[in-house]
Order: sequence, then structure tokens, then C-alpha cells
Amino acid sequence: MTPPGPVLGLPLFLAICAGLAPPAASAGGSIDAVGPWTQRLPMPSRAAVAEEDVRLTGPTLAQAPARPVAVTGLQDGRPVVFSPDAQEQIAGLAVELLQSADYEAGRTIATEQRWSEARHASHLHLSFTPARAVTFRFSTTGPAAQHQVEVAEMLIAISPHAWPGYLLIRERGRVRAFSKYRPRPAQALQDALRLR
Repeated sequence: MTPPGPVLGLPLFLAICAGLAPPAASAGGSIDAVGPWTQRLPMPSRAAVAEEDVRLTGPTLAQAPARPVAVTGLQDGRPVVFSPDAQEQIAGLAVELLQSADYEAGRTIATEQRWSEARHASHLHLSFTPARAVTFRFSTTGPAAQHQVEVAEMLIAISPHAWPGYLLIRERGRVRAFSKYRPRPAQALQDALRLR
């Protein structure tokens, strides 16, 4: 990368910005500064500037980081696309909905077949990278207790007229199904989808 012009020291740069020291490039490879601090500053070589650029930026800044959540959808057979900001909002509402659930269905409900059927119907699909740890109180039988689940994916059936029967998640390759969630987070998610 070639610099747009000579590289200035901070005091000289500030003086130029203040209008006290207009620079003038000399033929000798330096910048002349005018003022009480008059000095000749050596210009760095292009190789030194390129080396500094590599140290400051490094190869990792040139790569876009992976998004921690990706939200896609299907409604009435058509793909639904969300902006990055909308994806973050929807993911937050979906996690709140999951946290409000207090029942985990058994293995007869949490099946790969149910997951596959939900993927072909109108739905939201959330992928978390890495898997998102979500802690909430739920049970299959008996009193609810605090548990943590590692949500790699979440699948939520969507409809303008009804809330989903189950919230499906994939944790470590296994499908789990949660229900008996509170209506307020369900309505908030439904409202957010209507605005899209």
C-alpha cells in the first residue's frame, strides 16, 4: 500500500491542522516545517510504511468475522430475508421466548421427522455460532428446575394466526422440543415479524 503523501509527526501534523505550519515537500526526501520548531523531518521509505501497515492492520482485520447468529425463514413457500439488525432483534426475541418455556416434550415429539416437517412449513430458522448457552427453568415431569441448554439451531413455526406448538432446538446434534411458554414473548416475536 502506498501512502497518500508524506508521513508527518504528531506535533507537525497538529501545527498544520491549526494553520501554523504549512508543509512544503523538498526535493531531498524530507518535509520542511516553518515556525519556531523549524526542522527537516526524514520521510520513511515505502517499505517501512508498508511494514507498519501490516503490523497495524494484520491479516485478521481483512477477514469479516462470522456472525454469531443467522436468521432465515420461509413463509408460504417463499424465503424470507432479514437485515443483520433484524436478525439480532429476532434472535433476542426467540431466546426470550425459549427462556419462558417451562416444559420439555419427550423424545416422541422431539424427532428428526418433526424437525424436517417444520423446515418445509412456514418457519424461522436460527443458527448460533458458537452454540448459545441458554439457562431457564423447565421440566418434563414434576417441578421445573434450572437447566442450561446449548442451542446450536432453533426452529420456530410461524403463522399470522397462531403461535407455535413447540420450539425446536438442536443441541449437540439432538433435537429437543419445548412448550408452555408465556404469551408476552410469543406476541413480541410475532409483532416483530409483522413489521418486516
